[in-house]
Order: sequence, then structure tokens, then C-alpha cells
Amino acid sequence: MSLGATHPRSPAPAAPLRKWILSLAALVSGGIALIIPFIPGGQSWSWQIRSAADLEGADVNAVLVSVGALGARLTPQPGRAISLITPPLQLSRNVERTLRIDVSCLQVTTEVVGPSRVRLLWQTEPGEAYEFQESRVRLSGGPVAIEFSIPESPDRLHRLGVQFPDAQGPIDIRSLTIPVLSIPERARLFARQLSEREPLLNHALNFLRGPNMLGRTLNLWLVALGLTVGGAVALARIRSGRPVTFRSMAAVGLLVWLLGDGQAAANLDRNLILETKRFYGRSALEKIELAEGPEIAWAWQQLVEHCPEGESYAVISDDPFTPGHRLDYYLAPNRVQCAASDAPPVIVVIRSASVRIDAERSSLVVPLHSGGAVEWPGSVVAARDDSVFLFKRAAGPIGSPLEDDDVERERAAPPRREPAGGKSRLLWIVLAIFSPWCVGTILLPMIRNRPVRPFMDLTLGLLVGQSLTMCLLYLSFRFTGASQARTITVALAITATTLWVSYFTLRAGARRGEFPYALPRQAPRAAPLVRALLILIAVSLGTRFLFMLADVANVPIRGDDAISIWLYRARCIAATDQLSFDRASAHYLGGSIPGYPVFLSLIAAWIPLVVGGWSEPLAVLWWPLWYFILVLTVGLGLRKWLPAFEATLAAWIVASLPLLCVHVCRPGYADLPLAVFLTAAVLCGLQWRASARLADLLTFLIFLTAAACLKREGPFLALIVAAALVAAGIQPIRAMRVRSRILGAGALLAAVVWCFAVLDFSEQRDALAGIGWYPAAFLPLVRHAFAWSSFNVLFWLCGVLLACIAVHRGAQERRVTLLLSLGLLGFVAAVFLVTPQVRFALNNQTPSRLLLQVAPAIILLLARSVAPLLATSPTNSTPARVP
Repeated sequence: MSLGATHPRSPAPAAPLRKWILSLAALVSGGIALIIPFIPGGQSWSWQIRSAADLEGADVNAVLVSVGALGARLTPQPGRAISLITPPLQLSRNVERTLRIDVSCLQVTTEVVGPSRVRLLWQTEPGEAYEFQESRVRLSGGPVAIEFSIPESPDRLHRLGVQFPDAQGPIDIRSLTIPVLSIPERARLFARQLSEREPLLNHALNFLRGPNMLGRTLNLWLVALGLTVGGAVALARIRSGRPVTFRSMAAVGLLVWLLGDGQAAANLDRNLILETKRFYGRSALEKIELAEGPEIAWAWQQLVEHCPEGESYAVISDDPFTPGHRLDYYLAPNRVQCAASDAPPVIVVIRSASVRIDAERSSLVVPLHSGGAVEWPGSVVAARDDSVFLFKRAAGPIGSPLEDDDVERERAAPPRREPAGGKSRLLWIVLAIFSPWCVGTILLPMIRNRPVRPFMDLTLGLLVGQSLTMCLLYLSFRFTGASQARTITVALAITATTLWVSYFTLRAGARRGEFPYALPRQAPRAAPLVRALLILIAVSLGTRFLFMLADVANVPIRGDDAISIWLYRARCIAATDQLSFDRASAHYLGGSIPGYPVFLSLIAAWIPLVVGGWSEPLAVLWWPLWYFILVLTVGLGLRKWLPAFEATLAAWIVASLPLLCVHVCRPGYADLPLAVFLTAAVLCGLQWRASARLADLLTFLIFLTAAACLKREGPFLALIVAAALVAAGIQPIRAMRVRSRILGAGALLAAVVWCFAVLDFSEQRDALAGIGWYPAAFLPLVRHAFAWSSFNVLFWLCGVLLACIAVHRGAQERRVTLLLSLGLLGFVAAVFLVTPQVRFALNNQTPSRLLLQVAPAIILLLARSVAPLLATSPTNSTPARVP
């Protein structure tokens, strides 16, 4: 053989046939799913309105002025939006999924400037409630074609409808049509629907639908795109002889997430900018008017003027919820709302068709639910118009079936606290925020016998400090009748100063060998490209965080539960410096629903209690801070096991959860803080399993107890976390010293006793008593997790990652991740599938909020387990630190 001869290369090993088949199937199925919606071929449907006969079986919630060649001319009924509902439908599955509404608005006027709200209404079964999807359309003097994508399969629709919440002038609705669109028309509609803004309405706290393009949700488009790109990448790698790695598929998943996050971030930022501009610089009255409407703002102003503190009032309206609900929050606790049948001295009437004024007898006639009516003498002391007025009752009813001794009842106004002002106020705010934080931060390294980790201890230190504050406030109210908030603050400040001075004194002796803590190791520097990507992610998150801070600082509280439960209690506690434990009291445990834990309200009331009076901006300050802490908890916590880039990606995924961001901008709900404490507990539980140290077990129990005390689901979630960590293996328990085991068992027993002593489990018992099988919840759960945009494509990725972890033995903490992730998700599903809470799934109120509570902890677990499955990359040279 000659010296210049070359040896032929060995052929690359052939990929298994199943990889070819799976890759090709993913490419083809994803491509078909992307193309089919653009191909015409369905059936059309039309409802033309030209005569009264065309409206037979329809619901006309408006004043029908005329019906003719121009369609049905409608004007609004008092206090109601114009809406028109079709007769019952029987559409086939092959009908197209784009609805076109032809409207003429010759002399339309609206309550808003610019585009007006238009809602698509639909039902899937007979009933009073309708689901809706909102768009904004500029209603002009000529014909307008409004297009919606129908969110449901046409064969499931019972009725369709359209509503105009802002329109005050006559509207001619000519037809509702489902046309067969051409490919260019579909492409234009797709682009418009993708870029359309989804407003952050009150229901946005429960879910975000995301854009619906050509009848399919954004998540379905993203999954189809991921299958297409993933299949193409896999085929390209197989053809070139390279292996299809977990990292290459993870890159495809990251691309899909980026696209979904880009749309969600753009939608959020547009909403926040518009809201901040709308509310910035407004007075309290103007903010209430913008948030709740001019009638509620007027009623609030008149009640402040005409209803003395300590007095009671009633609200009468055809809307049994909104006016009374909002006014109760704005006026409590100094004025008490009661039923009209209780004969309060002041009555506000806001558009009630059943209430009338008897001018001859100067009396108010109010019908009773039990039949008949009650008539009270008095006078109208203020009126906005004929249907919105304030009535002041005189002593002694006329012909009333109720007993009244005609004696003015003495009502003691709650004690009023004067808030601190000027520099003193600022000092108390700083002390209220940082005293518990500093105590929690220094306690962590001391009980763990190691140096302070500046970022990690500051992150978890806030949660430790808040847990301590919740406990101290509750005990203070229980045993002294008052919060002693300033005393607690000063004591915490002194404690923090003492502990930090002791710490630095010990540290100064480290050079002489007297420092009892191990010295920290120098972390390796990340590669330049990794640093650049980390900076880019930090800028993105920082920008989003600043937008959210501006929104929280300017926009008043809007969420129903925040107003009626969590912040309502905080307002009553902070304004009176009292927490009643008398079940007969109107403000038992702060008022509202006594079965809900009071500890979140104590946290919200903490800064106002220290300052000396209620302040909504100070009460909701914690929600942006919790968001920030949650992101740091995931990112810094994972740095024990993951390189910097992967840990930061996991934190960014948590930070970019669309529903999580909404809960920051709509503060007052318990789901975000519960998610923060639960995630911190899972992190400390993983650390305890790795170290078997008593200190990690104690911090784990602290966070788990705090999570249990925040919401009704908390005790069950805490039990699942503790049970999963133990069921995954008792090696950490065996590795602990006998003394540590005894102390750990004592701490666990103390946590259990505390929870049973301070929590009310009556509602949980009622739910467990109604255990059954409610399969109707299955479809709403699937919709919340997989179809809508509340979590981007998180739960699609969760399914894939859990399957990979289950079959790949190299995954870290494999058993813990599988047990805990499936346990948390199974609990959320069981709440609606096997208990009477199914009603909250059917009305779409709480499934996504319960998923939000567990989503960050599941992301933490998945990131921890898949770390070994990610091959090393030249763009990521920073090794993970060993715990």
C-alpha cells in the first residue's frame, strides 16, 4: 500500500427506524396543523335580520326601535348594555369558525374616547350565563364589519350573541354571518387577531385566553410550530449522522416559549402603559370613577358626606353584587353596610327598578324578598339623576312590617388612628420593611453556621421575616387586643442590629481562627456569551418589573376577592388596630369570610399598622416584592445544581408566566404569596435531602408552615410536599444525628399544632364531605392548562419533561420530582374533579389560580432534574456548584 493512501471513513451509525418515524411524524403533523386553518373548505351560516319574524326565539336585551332593511335598530335599556342573542343553534362540526357581525352606527355615541368595546357572547348549553370574548372596534357613522374567531367547536354552540358595553346611541345590527374566507382573507385575519390587545379585565386574575386566531388558541399554534421545527431539526441531525440530543430539543422548546412570551409581554406592556397613563396623577375620587364608574364614585362621595362614622347604610340596586361590594370596601370599617330590611338610616339607590319614591308622603317604598313592601319616611338628600340618589330615613316606618322602636340607635364608631406624617412616616415605613427582613437575613446563616450569602440570604430572609411578623402580629392581637406594631418593629430593629453586630464581630476574628463559619469559595466566572445573554434577560425582566411597579403605584385595587376578602380585612385591621376573635362580631377575624386564613391580611396590614392608618399603596407593596423574590429564589436556588445560564433560564420562565405577571399588576390575591412560600419550601426541602442538616429542615418547616397559613389550599399543599419528600426516600432522616432528629420532630410537631390552633378547617371538612366524581370539570381543566395562555406552553412542556425524567435514570432527584410534581398537579385536578368545588371550574374562576400556586415549584423541580440531561455546550462553561 502506498504511503499516500488514505483510509476511508467509517460510516456513521444508522439511526434507529423509530427515530426516523417519530421525527417525520412530528414534522408532518405539525405542518398539517399549521396549514389546515388557512385552507377554505368549511360550511357557511348566516342570520339575516330584516323583519320581526327573524327575531323569533332571539333574546333582545335592548330597546327595539325598529326592524327593517337596515336590520334591528337597538338603543340601550337603563343600566344595561345593548346585546342581541341568536335563537338556539344547531350547527354542524364542519361550519367555519369566524363570525362576522355587520353593524351600522348612524348616530352612535359612546362613553369612551376611541375604539369601543364589542363582545362576542356564546353558550354551550342553555342557561343564564354567557362566556364572552372582547375586542375593540372604532364605531363610525357607516357600516362596520366586526370579526371574531369562535372559541368553541361550532357543533357545541347553543347560542351566539354580540354586546356593545360602551354604546349609548342607536345601533343597527344587520346580520351575524359565518362566511367561508379565502386564503388571503384568512392570513389578514390571522395577523390582526395575533396583534390584537387582550384587555386586563377583572376575570384576567382567573385566566388569560390569549389571542384566538382562526378559531385556534395561541398555544395550539405554538405547539404545532414546535412539532414542525422539532421534527425538522431531528431529521436534519439524523441525516447528518449527529445524535438527537436533549439539548437540541430543549432549544426548540425554548424558541416556542420565546414566541409565546413575546406576545404575552407585548400585550401586558400595552395594557400597563395605557392603565398607568389613565390613572396617573388622579385624585382618589377620580380613580374610583375610572375604575368603578361614575355612579359608584358619586355614591361613595355622598356617603362620606351624609353618613357619619359608626353609622350604617344600605345599597339597593338591580345589580346585587358590584355597587354594594365596592362601596363596602371603600367605606369599611368606619361605616357598616347592612341589608335594607334592617332599616338603616341612610340608603343609596343605584338603578333599581323595584324601588320608588312616594312624593306625596315623602317616603321610600322598598319591596321585600319575602313579599310585600316596607315604606320609610324621609327625604332624598342628594341625587345624581332619577335612578341614582341617596335617601335619609326619618324615625318610624309607615306601614312597615318590621318592628322599630323609633329610638335612634347608638352606634360607636371604630377607634380612629392618626397616621404618622412627614419624615416620621418615612422612617416608620423603612423600619417596617427592613426590620423583619434584616432579622430573617441574619438568622439564616446563624442557624446554618456559615457565612452570609448576600443574594440568597437576602432573598429567603424576606420570607423568614414575614413568617415571623405574621406570627408576632397574630399573637399580639390574640393576647393584648392590639397589634403593638411599632413595639414589634422597634424590637425587630434592635434584634437585627444586635445580630448583625455579633456576626461582623465574629467575622473580624476569622483571621485569628475564631470565626465559626466555613469560608466561602470563589465562584467561577461565566463565559462572555453567557454573560451577555444573562444581561439581556436581566434587562427584559427589569423593564417588565418597572412597568408593573408603575401600574401598582397608580391603579387602584380591582379584583373581587382582593376587595371583599384579603384587603378588606387588612383595611379593617389597619384602620382600627383590632382583630376581633368574637364570632358574633361583624369584623370577626377582620370581617368577610371567616373560613379564610387571616395571615395574608396581616402581612398586607403590617406597614399601615406601623405607620398608623390604612394606605392601599403601602398594603400592596409586597406583591411586586414577592414577584422579585420568587424569581431570585428559583434562579439562585438552582445555582447549587445548575450552571448559571440554565438556572437563569428557569428563573426567567417563572418570571414570564403571564398569569403570574397579572397577579403582580392586580395585587391583593393570595395565590402569588402562596406560590412564593411553597417554592421556597420545596427548595429548602431539596437542600435538606442533599445535606441532611437540621438547619435546612428547620427553614423547610418555616416556609411550609407559612404556606399552610396563607390560604385554604395551603395545608393540603404543605402536606403533599412533606409527604412526597419523605416518600422519595428516608436517607436524609437516617443521616441526621439523633439530637437533630429529635429537634426536627419537635419542630414538625410545633408546626402541626400551630396550624390546627390558628386555622379554621370547617370549609375543608365540608368539601371533603361532598366527595364524588364530577367529570364536567375535566374539559375546563384541560382548557386552563393547555389551551389558554395563562401559562404559555408550560404544561405542554411539563408533560414532555416528566416523561423524559420517568424514562431517563440519569435525572437527578427523579423520584422526588415525579412524586411531587404529579402530587401537586393531582391535587389541583382533584379539587375540581372529586369535590363540590367543581362549580368554580365550570365558571372558570379558580383552576388557573390553583395551577399558579404550584407552577413555580414544579419549574424548580423540573429544572433540577433535567440538569444532567443537558449536554455541556461551548457557550456555557460555568460548572454547577456542589451543595
